[in-house]
Amino acid sequence: MSKRRTPGQVAIERDIVTSPAYLSLTGIAPQVLSLFLSRRIFERRKTHKKKRGEWICVNADKLSFTYAQAAKLGINGKRFVRALDQLVERGFLNVTHSGGVIRGDVSFYGLSERWRLYGSKEFQPASRPKDDRWIGYRKKGKSTAETE
Repeated sequence: MSKRRTPGQVAIERDIVTSPAYLSLTGIAPQVLSLFLSRRIFERRKTHKKKRGEWICVNADKLSFTYAQAAKLGINGKRFVRALDQLVERGFLNVTHSGGVIRGDVSFYGLSERWRLYGSKEFQPASRPKDDRWIGYRKKGKSTAETE
């Protein structure tokens, strides 16, 4: 099977860019979404209907974008976190694995279709999971939420 990753082009569907969810994004969130979409890898899968097959995203639930990669592009940590929060909240991304402080343990995100329901009664808002590990200096007996 042939694989295709178009480094010079990013395909963004018209439905996404004209959606109320996309138009409500602020700050650098639209650019961060474009960067996530540019990390997709497509593979041609043959179907019985089409001789040549169709292109399917094979890593839609395993997209990673680290703070270090964002920093190389000039996006500081706070702006990156705000963008991630907006993209998860409005239904463009889901957190499939929340990375930790161990070197090499990065967060993975999955593309979501929840944005299509944004603004309707059926829309289910989401948020990134909070880090509840006991890392750093804290008083014993208090969780992360209590110390902030």
